Amino acid sequence: MEIEQNFNRNWAVPRPRKCTSSEYIRILNQFCSNGGLDLIYDILQNTEYSEDNDGFNLTVIAILFSMVSLPSMIYHKDVIADYGKKFIEIG
Repeated sequence: MEIEQNFNRNWAVPRPRKCTSSEYIRILNQFCSNGGLDLIYDILQNTEYSEDNDGFNLTVIAILFSMVSLPSMIYHKDVIADYGKKFIEIG
């Protein structure tokens, strides 16, 4: 597939019978191109569970992991190869 205009790579692609929404794919491509996956990875990698207000509780950590995993069916195979193992290791 050709890379969409204004994006540095294909982050998400349509998958028949999974997701073909061009708007959802565009939003995910925009999020990832702006460093969204890298930011979530950095937060999860450098954060420890904490009961106080300075740390993240398990609910926030679960939400961050969900943000990465829910669109997993439409990530481009190169994105999965680049990020999959990193996220599994910190999970």
